[in-house]
Amino acid sequence: MSRVQQPIISVIIPTYKGSALIGEALESVRAQTYQQIETIVVDDNGRGTEEQMATEKCISRFQDMRLKYIAHEKNRNGAAARNTGIKAAEGDIISFLDDDDLYLPTHLEQCLEALSGDEQAQGVLSGVLYERNGTLVDCDLPSSNDMYHQLLVHRSGLFTGSNLFLTRTAVRETGLFDESFRRFQDVEYMIRFYRKYNMVDSSWFTIVKRDNGGANVPDYDRHVRLYDHFLSKFEEDIQALPDHLRKELLQGVSLNLLDNAIMQGDREGIRKAAERSGGFATLPWKRKVKCMAVYMHLSGLLNHLISKKQSISLDPKEITDRLQRVDAEYLHSVLGAADRS
Repeated sequence: MSRVQQPIISVIIPTYKGSALIGEALESVRAQTYQQIETIVVDDNGRGTEEQMATEKCISRFQDMRLKYIAHEKNRNGAAARNTGIKAAEGDIISFLDDDDLYLPTHLEQCLEALSGDEQAQGVLSGVLYERNGTLVDCDLPSSNDMYHQLLVHRSGLFTGSNLFLTRTAVRETGLFDESFRRFQDVEYMIRFYRKYNMVDSSWFTIVKRDNGGANVPDYDRHVRLYDHFLSKFEEDIQALPDHLRKELLQGVSLNLLDNAIMQGDREGIRKAAERSGGFATLPWKRKVKCMAVYMHLSGLLNHLISKKQSISLDPKEITDRLQRVDAEYLHSVLGAADRS
């Protein structure tokens, strides 16, 4: 890519039910040290809805910014909102920001400097800080080493949809987001991107992602449809994987479905996911215990296991001692059905 000296960066903010936080996202754009920016807010709430009117009222406070506000007539989905933003963008760089995330002030400047220093790259990945209730609780630093396989096999590595800082050339060649995807929209897009292009890794943290604690998690059957759609879209890519990576991918999908069912306390979903994974007996011991917690109504134990900070230090003996207080016969009779079917 021939680098423009002072390129315009189009920051696209798709929003849905985000009126409470989008003002903070916009403030983080306004505070950028690099100022050659156009901001495009794409409102996917549906015109005339309470959320749409609240969003429009919120962004009216930002008239000092170079800002476009586009409201969909009806809710379409996040991929459609991103596509609307891409079509409206006039910048040399396309950068996305989720309506509940934040850029730290030097984000765009540092990404642009990194991109300018690598003639082969067509984008930049930044480190992500995770915030929960006003406290930073975790962080992730990207590695674009073989990111194509990382996205295809694990659907991870981007950390947030706000981590897409791409040249217009790459966006034009990659195409639009696939609007048939209700989840994994960014992953689907970037798998296609990485078939042809590379990104620069950063060593800084300039994105803040709000941890919503697993809100808006689909039920088990819908989750299955979402994963099956992903597997179908990339069937040829998956078939071309080495055997061990293909097995890792399929096993990972099954375990993700199981974790989703556990999070929702869905006994039938647990049974189906265990069956899909090869049977309850094949599950890692910690997931077995999480299943037990759901079936035995041990909500305290379940919360302890799901906790990111505590799950790694949970002692198996502690679990065993606590499970001795419940009737294990019922559990084994129900979960055993998954192995026998």
